[in-house]
Amino acid sequence: MTVPEAESLVGRWREREDGIPAHVTVLVPFLPISRIDDTVRAELRALFQQHPAVDVGFRRVGRFPEVVYLAPEPAEAFVRLTESVVARWPETPPYGGAHDTIIPHLTLGRADVVEESALDGELPLTSRARAVTLLVCVDGERWTESETFPLT
Repeated sequence: MTVPEAESLVGRWREREDGIPAHVTVLVPFLPISRIDDTVRAELRALFQQHPAVDVGFRRVGRFPEVVYLAPEPAEAFVRLTESVVARWPETPPYGGAHDTIIPHLTLGRADVVEESALDGELPLTSRARAVTLLVCVDGERWTESETFPLT
């Protein structure tokens, strides 16, 4: 889910322009681009139409060992989105199966670069999750928005 309201925050610490907008990841990795055809797109559209749009707040900063992120609330809405995609494509576990728990997050940047004090006065940030955007990497480096699937 893209979060345009967070773009100015993410842009402060983005190492390089890789085409990825500020977002909360639903699932990575997904299917290889060679497998994403009209049938998969139709299935994604139908799947996401089963989920309601939701108001999202970002009030808390979190840390993974190498990344600083904003935690979306309610997190459960994003967990359900991830679980529904994985239920349909079980060969695509979140983060390749490297983690047991789904932790929805909006990455700000690398932990050694992000200055959390710069967020003073910037939070809370609010958004409305209305759709899920499929991002594809076509050249191994840059990502592009392929299609957007509305939530109900």
